[in-house]
Amino acid sequence: MSLDPPQPHEQVFTVQHSMHAPPAQQAHSLDNSVTMDDHATLLASPSPAPVQTDAPPANNILAHLAVAETNININMMDIAAGVLNTPSFTPPPEGGFYPIHLSHSAQMFDHLDPNVINAWIAVPGDKLLARVFGYDGKDPISTAPVLAEHIKAAIVKIAFLHNLPAGGIRVSPPTLTKGKEHLGYPLSFLVHNVPTLVKGIVITRHVWSCPSITFEARDFDSLTLPTIFFALQGFTSDSVEDVQRIIFEAWARDETRAKLVEILAETDMTYQQIFPAVTAFVESVEAKLIEWKIQGGTPLPRYNVFATSPTTCPSAWTKIRTYLRSLTYSAPLEGTGYATAFVPCQICNSVDHPRGLCPFPLIPNWNGPALQARTRANTTRGRGRGRGGRGMHF
Repeated sequence: MSLDPPQPHEQVFTVQHSMHAPPAQQAHSLDNSVTMDDHATLLASPSPAPVQTDAPPANNILAHLAVAETNININMMDIAAGVLNTPSFTPPPEGGFYPIHLSHSAQMFDHLDPNVINAWIAVPGDKLLARVFGYDGKDPISTAPVLAEHIKAAIVKIAFLHNLPAGGIRVSPPTLTKGKEHLGYPLSFLVHNVPTLVKGIVITRHVWSCPSITFEARDFDSLTLPTIFFALQGFTSDSVEDVQRIIFEAWARDETRAKLVEILAETDMTYQQIFPAVTAFVESVEAKLIEWKIQGGTPLPRYNVFATSPTTCPSAWTKIRTYLRSLTYSAPLEGTGYATAFVPCQICNSVDHPRGLCPFPLIPNWNGPALQARTRANTTRGRGRGRGGRGMHF
């Protein structure tokens, strides 16, 4: 389906061309093949006998207009559904795309130059952050401008499929703080000057995957605290129920609850709010098994620990996580679990699983990076080949 306007050489039919137009109006609406003599003949000819119709012409037009709005709404719904079903974008699986977990609420800004962060904050209007799947940020000079154009083109296409304007969208690439490459590389792109409706559509679906690029979108102005707190390793049990019980008992101890109350008392919460919040927090704990294997294929169970934060204060959340990571989690038959570092997925950047366990490549019609190791065809250690080369895909 094309929504492009008619080209100049195409014949556009209007009411003037219909049988309801007056004869003189019909004559003037014809092309240049009608001569002046033809006009004179038409005007001199006697009027034809009136044709009997079921309804006057005006009523006939009004009958069409009466259902126009309904047809427009149907068409718009078809366009919206088309975004989900078009081969250009991978349709989300049942229940939506998988969540991408962050290690902390501001992780999308990790390793960005502080001056760039301040400049991004100062940008007015609606904006969002885009993080590209499979991108490690290690070659920003050659890849970042290309990725920015791919992101822009994808969002413009999303807007087009929703019949929304998006001509002024801009995408700004990340900039690394000089001298801090050893800490990591920034991965987020700023999408700004984006219409409000387009921003809502992009963020709601969260993940967009087309043949040229795959990215996740997050609201720039709405940072949320993660539900994942830390990972535990060292248990000899592969029973999620046993490990979750061990964690729950450690959190439910009187000294643990007292420490949580102490931390929350530093926020603007009242004691009437704090005590039930701590109870709900402890009861929300959930352990999820990650089938981790070490070299040689030996299984080493790892558990991600999730819970619903009792606070919206980032500093209090950080103190709670730091404290809970320091606790001893042990049982006579299951061994002792100790907090271990997250290993971010090299495909979707989520911190709750390694690349080999990424669920996204298993989605039908997936356009993004595959499970096997990616060869960075767009970069080289030397100079010359590979810069912006063919076959680049993210």
